[in-house]
Amino acid sequence: MLKRNIHRIMALAISALAISACGKSETAPAVKDEPVVTDKAPTAETPPAAAANPVTAAVAAPVPEAAPANLPKFTLAWSEYTTWSLLVTAKDVGLIDASEGKYGELERKYGVDIVFTQSSYGKSMEQYQGGTVDSVVITNTDALSVANARYETVKDASVAAFPTSYSFGADKLQTNPDIKTWAALKGVAVWGDEMSVTRYLHWRACTVNKTDVKDYPFTNMDPTEASNQFIAKSNPDMRAFGGWSPETLRVKDARPEVIDLFNSSMIGKYEITDMFVVGQSALDRAGGKEALKALAEAYTTMVNRVENPATQAATLAAVSKNFSNTPAETIKTALTLTLVTKPDQAAAVFNSPEFKASLPLTEAFSKTVTKTIPGPVVTAFGTKAEAPSAVLRFDASYVTNPSVGANP
Repeated sequence: MLKRNIHRIMALAISALAISACGKSETAPAVKDEPVVTDKAPTAETPPAAAANPVTAAVAAPVPEAAPANLPKFTLAWSEYTTWSLLVTAKDVGLIDASEGKYGELERKYGVDIVFTQSSYGKSMEQYQGGTVDSVVITNTDALSVANARYETVKDASVAAFPTSYSFGADKLQTNPDIKTWAALKGVAVWGDEMSVTRYLHWRACTVNKTDVKDYPFTNMDPTEASNQFIAKSNPDMRAFGGWSPETLRVKDARPEVIDLFNSSMIGKYEITDMFVVGQSALDRAGGKEALKALAEAYTTMVNRVENPATQAATLAAVSKNFSNTPAETIKTALTLTLVTKPDQAAAVFNSPEFKASLPLTEAFSKTVTKTIPGPVVTAFGTKAEAPSAVLRFDASYVTNPSVGANP
């Protein structure tokens, strides 16, 4: 599983410029959900514990139903990650069928045909920035570069419609037990995806610890492969690893002696935020806004299911299949490090001082470290009418709908 990788962004952008020059339903009993308080403190945002020794009930496999041929189609590129895997599990409970030509409960409700495309994180971003899919789940640390690349490639602006979660320890830099301090890491390479949020975390760790990033090397490697080598101790040069869930959880389970040297709880709240991003052109065409509402309702419902003790065990079992077969107990741990935000919290998150403070950091990182943007990228908070020239817009208006939030 890969999350948060920006490979080939500049190549795509350069290619685009050259072309221009050349002229993240089962029928269930009605159960009242616990309310979610907007913008809760981190300690209050972890999901409630399941009942003691719950019995995992099987989720009934939905029966595919052919969708009318004239339904508008909407595509989402996704990769495995805690809350994105939770979102796409909507396909396993009948809310969304996720394949072309068939539809689930919410697709019928909103009159759209939603298609999910799974790949690595890097590939999902390439698909989105190249204009081959309508939407993608992505982190804010990558969104600026990817939105800019999509605009350069297909002249389409991007809209961050709602956050799915934010990282509160899910992103980590892990070290061998002999490296217990940041000073001890000096000169030791961290292995991970250099064009991703891991590199951002490494860069921010240098800033927080008041050290020069030049003294702290970073070696590029697919985080799945790097975590496997780190677990097996098969690479003597690898003394530090950087990644996210579930890889960092696998490392800790296999090697309890590993040090959690630096993680995302040590930087600003919302500094690493996972989001649903969609092309403006998809929202403007028939069925686009309805598809977004269907996905927001699907995500809300899945969050309700995982927070509700009556449906939690079965939901976690279903999520596992979309999350590298991660055990339910490990997913619970992941949900204490990746803190869920529902679509109806989008405006509160986007308008918060903490989230807005993350944008200059992301821009500096993209310009000076990954070098994936050539200069300032026009960003804005608000609607298309309010900011028609923005390349990346944070706009919660598409999901501010009181009907979003069905019971499981």
